[in-house]
Amino acid sequence: MTIIDPEIAKEPAEFKAPPTEFGEYNFPSRDHISLYGEDQLLHILWRGNIFIVCAGCFRVPRAMKWADFVAGVLTPWASADPDFDVSRVANWKKDDTAFEPKDDDTIEGLGIEHKGVISFELP
Repeated sequence: MTIIDPEIAKEPAEFKAPPTEFGEYNFPSRDHISLYGEDQLLHILWRGNIFIVCAGCFRVPRAMKWADFVAGVLTPWASADPDFDVSRVANWKKDDTAFEPKDDDTIEGLGIEHKGVISFELP
């Protein structure tokens, strides 16, 4: 003989799925590229690093040369990890697509979009 608790035997409350829409988004974004003039936001991620585990976000000029970006933005940020060695940086990715930037390329010329993600590894 099975005894069922009458409270458990009740019909479950109607399942309500979590909301997937929160209404119309009809106001200007507070981080739209037009608010940054000649600059843009760019995320940097050091893949596989256990010391710096999330991307950093930086405001950079779109006309900035890649070499200046590496020397003035990436290196100071990544140097928080004593294992960082800029000469070993490899396997660049732009939004999950491999790319090979040249020192004279600009952020804009490389097609790096506003709030795009640049990532790298140290093999």
